[in-house]
Amino acid sequence: MKLNKKTMMLLSLCMGIVLIASTAFADSMTKTGYEELKDAIKFTAAQISDEIESGTANMSYVLKDNEEVLAKQTTVSKMDIKNNASETKGTLLIGGIVINNTYNFKDKDGSINYDQSSDTYYVSKLFGLPSDADVSQNKIFVNPFENSSAGDVEKIFDAVIGNLKNYVFVTENEDKSKVFTGSLSDAQIPALVNALVSFASKQVFSSNNNPTVGGNVAEGTDKMSVADPSAISSDTSGVRDITQPNLPKITGDVFVKNVNGKVTVTKDGLIESAYVLGVLSGKDAEGNLHDLSLEVLINFENINSTVITRPDLTGKKVEERNDTSIIPETLSSKFEGTYKVDVITEKSQNLVKIGEKNLVIESIRDGKITGKYFETYKPGYESYLNNTSEFAFESVVDNPYTVQIQFTDKAGKIQNGSLNFDTMTYKINLWLESFDKNKMTDSNFSRVFID
Repeated sequence: MKLNKKTMMLLSLCMGIVLIASTAFADSMTKTGYEELKDAIKFTAAQISDEIESGTANMSYVLKDNEEVLAKQTTVSKMDIKNNASETKGTLLIGGIVINNTYNFKDKDGSINYDQSSDTYYVSKLFGLPSDADVSQNKIFVNPFENSSAGDVEKIFDAVIGNLKNYVFVTENEDKSKVFTGSLSDAQIPALVNALVSFASKQVFSSNNNPTVGGNVAEGTDKMSVADPSAISSDTSGVRDITQPNLPKITGDVFVKNVNGKVTVTKDGLIESAYVLGVLSGKDAEGNLHDLSLEVLINFENINSTVITRPDLTGKKVEERNDTSIIPETLSSKFEGTYKVDVITEKSQNLVKIGEKNLVIESIRDGKITGKYFETYKPGYESYLNNTSEFAFESVVDNPYTVQIQFTDKAGKIQNGSLNFDTMTYKINLWLESFDKNKMTDSNFSRVFID
């Protein structure tokens, strides 16, 4: 259930709006109400970590452009804290098409991860642990408020939001349960928040979103299965990638239009549900108005009665792996190869290719990755070369989708960056922090095949 970088940036932006405004809701209450809500959040986290034995969380989000549903994702996560087991099922729909179904299972013995693209269940086992090993080192839930920096983060949230008042209502029911509701319009949201959102969104919508070979469908094509070969076109002209939301290209007048939220807390002080709707408004290049909304709903249920059983994989395609430091369907040797991206500039009102950026993944083996990067340019464009235009790297793989890299550039300076692997499009995003230009640079690389 992995989206490309542009989509993830957009969702992160929308979630940022939601979180900021939600905190504004809390801060707009009376001191008592605000403190009570924070206490409920902390109490719920502590109970999940130390007291509650099991539970189920249902989460859904819906992303819309005006009234058109662009993307919808539903996730059901079960936790058996007592036996240190978890199970997650998810479905992602783009434009009404089921793009991805995911399944993940984990217990003290290992994990099971389903990869839809290969219809394979990857089973990883844990080895080398003594029978009396401390399972707390592999806990499925860790209380975030026990982190040493949690207090500082809380103070920052308290200080940044400001003194919004009288926009949230707290209702206490006869059984002592509580309901927190609130609504903020654009006029009530701090100008600084709107300015930051406007700047960030323009960067997101102005970034390139090139067609993806092997996952395209003609514009206007209605609902269909991605597995249908007739839906795939080898001609990338005038087609869009059906595995990504068809996002509007908002270019101006961007602001947070409104945010609505509701949180319910049981009589025992546990958060039972949370709902947030945030709307980002703006205009595209043609002046058309877009209201991009993100609706998020979370429900918690079956507390201390959730049961998780290891799935029966009889008759399924199964591949066993012993190294749990790498998720097989993500960072396996299938990503080894050469990846390229064209360097394009404008000349005499025409777009021309002046060079290439090349990323070579030489090896992904035994929890390590090695490779190299280099740029080539046509005569007359050599000035584009800099100290990070060529380097080699070797890093440890310790994350399912992202690998941090460090290398020495041509000037002898230590540089940092990251590789982000997209298992939906099989592209790699290379991010570099360039000391030469004192700015961040990134490129989305596509695999090159030689027939």
